[in-house]
Amino acid sequence: MGKGATLLLPLALVACSGRTEIDGEAGTPPALFIRKVLALEPGECIAKPDPMAVSWLTGVLDVALRTRYDAAILVGNTLPADYESVVLERAQVSVRDRDGVVAVTKDVATGGFVESQGAELGGWGVALVTLLEAADIAALVPASETQNGGTSRLSARIRVEGQTLHGVRHLSAPFDLPIDVCSGCLISYPLEADDLKQPGFQCASTEQIDEPQPCFPGQDRWVDCRSCAATHAECLSPPD
Repeated sequence: MGKGATLLLPLALVACSGRTEIDGEAGTPPALFIRKVLALEPGECIAKPDPMAVSWLTGVLDVALRTRYDAAILVGNTLPADYESVVLERAQVSVRDRDGVVAVTKDVATGGFVESQGAELGGWGVALVTLLEAADIAALVPASETQNGGTSRLSARIRVEGQTLHGVRHLSAPFDLPIDVCSGCLISYPLEADDLKQPGFQCASTEQIDEPQPCFPGQDRWVDCRSCAATHAECLSPPD
């Protein structure tokens, strides 16, 4: 039997054994950890497994434009061997309301591949996780709180889970992201949309917008009123 086949045999036996290990529950440091929530660049919208990439310390969700919050999460892996790269499968998400009480807990399907620490990418991978959905917003944020410029702060705690290539499961340490929920707070009304010879703003103009638009309009970044006026009445003019 060749050397390569000899090395593969123990891995096959481990995979068949069905062994599972969940980190962080027996006093051992977790192999997986969440480093940050990546800030995707408008026009590019590529989540790169780069620990030096720009990140969000706090998320913002404008429910006038969007009813879910999707986070591109940078995940690290401290396992050293190549076969200990981790295939991500799901995320455990718990959401605290404005009083700090855990009001929502759920498992969210995700995907991604986190290289081992010794790999070329240096032990990093990315997962896209939906932290808030329309039902969460309806249950946790009364409409009255986001009226007239009001904001309600929620907090999402995230743990990602996956398994190595030889079947050992790993659960990351928790990571918390505050998320401010508002209505209309991310809509911008630039001077280019205001013809002083006409009353009000001309956000409904069909003029081409040169600047790239956010990857998730209504989340984290400003949205030009001219890009959303055709679909959202809130974008037609600033509130009185």
